[in-house]
Amino acid sequence: MDAMRAPLLSIVLTALLSCVSSGVILEDEVTPQNLESQGYKFTIVPRGKVGLVSFKVTIDTKDQAKMPDGTSALLVIKRGKKVVAEIPVEMVRTDQKIEVREFFISSEYLSQSTFEFGISSGLAPSGAVFIFRLKNFVGH
Repeated sequence: MDAMRAPLLSIVLTALLSCVSSGVILEDEVTPQNLESQGYKFTIVPRGKVGLVSFKVTIDTKDQAKMPDGTSALLVIKRGKKVVAEIPVEMVRTDQKIEVREFFISSEYLSQSTFEFGISSGLAPSGAVFIFRLKNFVGH
């Protein structure tokens, strides 16, 4: 993990697990090849415009359970290894088991940037952060 990611993950996970002083956090890089093996069903739909790419990310609980209350999402925009911006991605739609998040990014920053989705495991001091390298989902 590079030096820039450690503070970012700390911020995201602190928000997810606010009052928990210790616990287990799983970090998982999601790729087009391992989408089906994830604990949640992720659908990532990129749409390109001249110089701009929009993404629609749908998160669905596979087991028909209710989506946990403690979810958050972050767009991490990078130029090379330098973090240019960290932008919270708000829900545009939700129901009991599905969340939809949408965002835009300049194609100039696409190659190094990530979308990160965090889920708290409820009362237990644990959670998960799913990391999507955006370039992996363009053209798939």
